[in-house]
Amino acid sequence: MPRTSCLYGNSGDSKTTQLYFVAKWLWETLQLRSRLISFDGKFDQFTLGHPSLLEQGAVEIFNMMEPSHSHIALASVRKLSEGYWPRKKKGGGEHFRADEDCLTKDWDKIGAYLIDGISGWADIWLGHVADQAIGFKASWNYEEEGYEFHGSQDGHYLTVQKEMVKTIKQNFNQLPCKYVMYTALVEKGIENYRRKRVKRNDANAPAEPNVTTLYGPKGAGQAQTSFIPGWFSDCFHIARLHTKNGEDRVAWYDTHTDETTDVPYLARIDVLPNQMVNIKEKWKYGCVLLTLEEGIDKFYRFIEEVNG
Repeated sequence: MPRTSCLYGNSGDSKTTQLYFVAKWLWETLQLRSRLISFDGKFDQFTLGHPSLLEQGAVEIFNMMEPSHSHIALASVRKLSEGYWPRKKKGGGEHFRADEDCLTKDWDKIGAYLIDGISGWADIWLGHVADQAIGFKASWNYEEEGYEFHGSQDGHYLTVQKEMVKTIKQNFNQLPCKYVMYTALVEKGIENYRRKRVKRNDANAPAEPNVTTLYGPKGAGQAQTSFIPGWFSDCFHIARLHTKNGEDRVAWYDTHTDETTDVPYLARIDVLPNQMVNIKEKWKYGCVLLTLEEGIDKFYRFIEEVNG
């Protein structure tokens, strides 16, 4: 089982850069390559430099924005999540089908799947599903490249939400590599549930709704925001922290509140109690400082050192 994580934050807060640091660390220390799946076509960190991580063979890149992949977006992601990867043809081009030729066999050489990111993924799927008119009937069936998609709910948001839960939790998060990491934008979500008690003066009155506003990773609609952190071992909020000396970038591992709105940002890490003591001693303010030399990889290097 891989260790899974989600890094969410505003655009420009260095989420993709954190994936770069992880890929660089895995290659330089363990000679394990990473697979980057990009849902926005922006991955300069991996292609710049001489030689770049791509040129070194440290990373393989799957660009979902390419028309050959985006026009079958549901099937493309499903294949990737099941461990299939494109193979180059001898005469040029690539072959990408759910067959033996594309099935990954060298898992011992792959350190991480880096998925950048959930928000773009949801947007692509929502547009694709709407174009196919999926989810607008009481019951529907849809086939794409041999994969069958079924539904009994109205609306394409529910279709995408269901598929994302399956693809992430049952597929990507079960791949036999060390890490599976995702990025996402920030969403202001709503956690809505009803109180168990009713008003004492009217036993038949309905329970009052209890609504909590929070910040979390952006998926397919606000309804997913409060649940997404629980899909992963770790959920970090990547943000800019204003200090007396200027501005730092940090990865919050503890839930914390916004300075101006007082709305909480969800964050969590899955570690043993004694590890949490060590982490609190090393990063006492609930966040990991990110620099130009070290990113979120320092957290995982520390975890591996503690585990021996």
